[in-house]
Amino acid sequence: MFGLLPHNVYEILSKPGAIVIPKIINIVAGIIVLTLLVRRWVPNEIRDREERIKSLQESENRYRNLIEKMPVALIWMSLDEKYIFRNDRFVRLFGYTEEVVPTVEEWWPHAYPDPVYREQVIQVWQQDLAVAVAGNKDIEAKEYLVTCHSGEQRTIEISGIVLQEGVLITFVDLSERALAHEEIAKSRAEFAAIFNAISDGIVFVDAERRIVNINPAFTMMFGYQLDEIAGQTTQLIYADPDHYLRQGQTRFNPGATVERPVFENEYRRKDGTTFPGETIGVHVIDETGQLLGYIGVIHDASERKLAEGKREKLEAQLHQSQKIESVGRLAGGVAHDYNNMLSVIIGNVELAQMKAKRSAPLNDNLEHILEAAIRSRDITRQLLAFARKQIIIPKVLDLNEVVESMLKMLRTLLGENIDLIWQPKGGLWRVKIDSSQLDQVLANLCINARDAISGNGKMTIETDSVSFDEEYCKDHPGFLSGNYVVLSVSDNGCGMDKETLDNVFEPFFTTKPTGEGTGLGMATVYGIVKQSGGFINAYSELNQGTTFKIYFPRHEGENVVSQGTTVSDIQMGQGETVLLVEDEIAIVELATAMLEDLGYRVLPTNSPVEALKLLKEFQGDIQLLLTDVVMPGMNGRELAKQVREIHPEMKALYMSGYTANVIAHHGVLDEGINFIQKPFSRRDLSHRVREILDSNS
Repeated sequence: MFGLLPHNVYEILSKPGAIVIPKIINIVAGIIVLTLLVRRWVPNEIRDREERIKSLQESENRYRNLIEKMPVALIWMSLDEKYIFRNDRFVRLFGYTEEVVPTVEEWWPHAYPDPVYREQVIQVWQQDLAVAVAGNKDIEAKEYLVTCHSGEQRTIEISGIVLQEGVLITFVDLSERALAHEEIAKSRAEFAAIFNAISDGIVFVDAERRIVNINPAFTMMFGYQLDEIAGQTTQLIYADPDHYLRQGQTRFNPGATVERPVFENEYRRKDGTTFPGETIGVHVIDETGQLLGYIGVIHDASERKLAEGKREKLEAQLHQSQKIESVGRLAGGVAHDYNNMLSVIIGNVELAQMKAKRSAPLNDNLEHILEAAIRSRDITRQLLAFARKQIIIPKVLDLNEVVESMLKMLRTLLGENIDLIWQPKGGLWRVKIDSSQLDQVLANLCINARDAISGNGKMTIETDSVSFDEEYCKDHPGFLSGNYVVLSVSDNGCGMDKETLDNVFEPFFTTKPTGEGTGLGMATVYGIVKQSGGFINAYSELNQGTTFKIYFPRHEGENVVSQGTTVSDIQMGQGETVLLVEDEIAIVELATAMLEDLGYRVLPTNSPVEALKLLKEFQGDIQLLLTDVVMPGMNGRELAKQVREIHPEMKALYMSGYTANVIAHHGVLDEGINFIQKPFSRRDLSHRVREILDSNS
């Protein structure tokens, strides 16, 4: 304090007698100095305090702005747990309003209405807070089930940061995160379900084409479990590894121009068997463009290939049917006139032979003409049989009896160097077929076998009864469900290659040299079998032989017609009267001459109208109406109907050079319909007329 006075004043006060005064002066001086100091310091202190307050306010505003803008709910609380500030996100998170925001003390019962749970939460929180304050650490984040203002409960993660000014508490809603986790888990479960349920094989491979994962369908498809092939390349599942390597770059090339191309391959299972398949290869790339691996989806194409094979076979059958229809239209178009001409030729030659002497040279010429005409007739019948246009007269037969009655003739056709083996099945079902057509079938098959055998050989004919269900027929194109009688004809000849086998039933297809075959033999067999409601299959291998299997539908019922001996002699008439109606004059004249020569009285006419007029005027009985089927103005069936109105007892015999027509349904004659196909011989006519007149019907 004394150091503050001037030096001369100090000397004066230091003299004797000046002890009290200096003290007073010293006090006064101190007061003056203190006053001066106060006047100088106080304004500065006030200003500093104001600045500090302003700074604190600015800091608080910054904190408020920072807290308000934080993407999580926050509150600012003093260390003694007094509420200071909260952001708007906190208000929205718990569903409060600006007017209804509880204090810290009020928040506990709002957030945790269950007193037991609330006590547990408060205890844990206070322990964590004490540990954080003591250790100057952050409050560890923990999950709590918090009740919002609306009563909704949410899983909230609560954590805190301890500062000198207080505690900054954060609230993170885990409900959305939990929902996201649930969605992810659900998506994973759905993906796993789809992955496991997909019927196509799926394989995940890395960038080095090593197998990482497979689905159950892959295991079913290939027979491998994941632990057996994990880490191996997919090369092991390809039947041709080289083919796999050649396609590898194209298959999984990210730069390929074709997106997700489908590749067809032959695959190999664990057991070594193979199957056709289709593969879609998808490359997996991350956001940087780096290749992570591949996904291969493999589809077993066996059923599709089988279906394609069936479709191709059906298309071939359709093509065959179209050919048959075309040939049928062609044959049907010429059959009538052609057969009429042949009838005239054959009939007149037979009449000429009767008048000519056997020793005369003319007889040889007539025989050659007759042979050529009969061969022409047979070719026409083959065409009609192939085209399924031939009118047939089916009867219920025992197939074993029919074949046995033909064995002698068949052995003659085969020759001595071929051994014919007959193996009938006992208790055979009955069939309903035209026996004359069955003769054609067996004759053609025997000729086919004979031509296939060089030198000595054997031919086997077998019969059997079989049944096919729909399931079997699905896997065997061309087969029809039902009960069948099987006629098998086998030989040990040269066999056929695939091309020949595929065309064996084609019309005019033949492997014989030019001029030695019409190409209608097997086509005729095919047509006859189809017209009888059955089907035929051929099996053959080169140098092993050939087997034809014919399936005739089983006839439900008996009424078996026994195969008697064939009468080859001419059957003469007994003076019966025949009304002959034919629009072709040449046929009228020929048939009249034949019938009169056979001992019948004939009333000929070329018009149905004239026939009815003649019938009314004729005095006497007429036993038989022999009429053409198709005639101008009235067909044969309509004529027969009107004739029976006048003479109910009169029998009728229809003749025609046409194919399936007005007297037949789909080429099959109804019961009781009598028919003779043009051209017919004198012997054929004698047998047919005599058979009808002698019958009781």
